[in-house]
Amino acid sequence: MASRSMAIWCRSSAMAAAMRCWWNWIRHDGSVRETSLMGTAAIPPLLLLRHGQPQGVRPKSFLGHRDPDLNAEGRAQALAQAALIPQRIAAGQCPQVAVTWCSDLLRAQSTAAPVVSALGCPLRLDGALREINFGSWEGLTFAEVDAQQGGAASRWFEDPEATRPEQGESLAQVFARVAACCERICQGDGPGARLVVGHFGSLAMVAAWALGLQPRQGLRLVLQRGQCGLILEGRVAWWGLP
Repeated sequence: MASRSMAIWCRSSAMAAAMRCWWNWIRHDGSVRETSLMGTAAIPPLLLLRHGQPQGVRPKSFLGHRDPDLNAEGRAQALAQAALIPQRIAAGQCPQVAVTWCSDLLRAQSTAAPVVSALGCPLRLDGALREINFGSWEGLTFAEVDAQQGGAASRWFEDPEATRPEQGESLAQVFARVAACCERICQGDGPGARLVVGHFGSLAMVAAWALGLQPRQGLRLVLQRGQCGLILEGRVAWWGLP
């Protein structure tokens, strides 16, 4: 799930210009949907954290709903975020976190655990934040799927809305379940940010929902494993920080 990882602070004019260029790249087709049923004013700050490196996963492969725990590198990434997120809050780079919402898959829970402990906030698990269900592709590399299914993986990367993984979810289905979860995340719990711990696909759909993007555009907002980003007042405040 490769893309440019961008650690951006929009404080200087140069960084603001860089963010505008990146934003134009995200929205290159000019297609923007209405920003959620709630509107941006009702959306609290969303701090998105992708799980750390999982055990036994081959490079350039589909993991999906498979449920490995973190490996040693992934646990180190989770511990690093448990130190860094409170530091960013103390420095005014992120609002206080009121609650953490997390995918129920083990790699996400193990990433969230030390962060939640450091923040002292409630934790809620929600299966709607799971990774995309890649069906029969799970456990296979992109090249293996292409070889076995006539280039299906390449077609999915080229147009994920038109191509559905065999026995898996369409992008529209993923967006629908994540959007419903976003509505739950934004209701109750008072002021403060919501930390959302999830996966490549689910966090991309959270970002698309919060920013008013089409699902395919959300897939351009990639967090690498162990990275986080902040969506604040309908915009990306920063993204791709380790």
